[in-house]
Amino acid sequence: MRFLNKENETWVAFGVSAVALSIALAAYGRHAMVDPILQMRWSIAIDYMRQMGFGLLILVLMRSVWLENQRNPWPERFLVLGVLLFSGVLLLESIAPEWVEGNALRLAPPLGGMLLIISWLWFLIQFMRRKEAVEPRI
Repeated sequence: MRFLNKENETWVAFGVSAVALSIALAAYGRHAMVDPILQMRWSIAIDYMRQMGFGLLILVLMRSVWLENQRNPWPERFLVLGVLLFSGVLLLESIAPEWVEGNALRLAPPLGGMLLIISWLWFLIQFMRRKEAVEPRI
């Protein structure tokens, strides 16, 4: 019996990759960036990438154990999209602010942040509305 379905395995891979990448990018930001404002943006993006990477692992584990994959993993999908929009554009803005300022890309971090919030609340609703308590299969 498989513990994770194929899509959940993909989310685990994304979560672990986000954590690993955040470590490498944090080192780059600390040693290569000199502007304190850009370094602060970089740090915020890295912190969210790392935290949401761990968060994605938690969501997948909870879904697999307590929800038995009975619902579509839209919260996980929204979380990944939120990380890409929020952290991705903040990282880009830290490297090349002129690419982000003054165009539609400047709207991506707030939209990504909203998707992060929605993903967590959506998962909470799914968890609270599960059909019955399921015994953990660990």
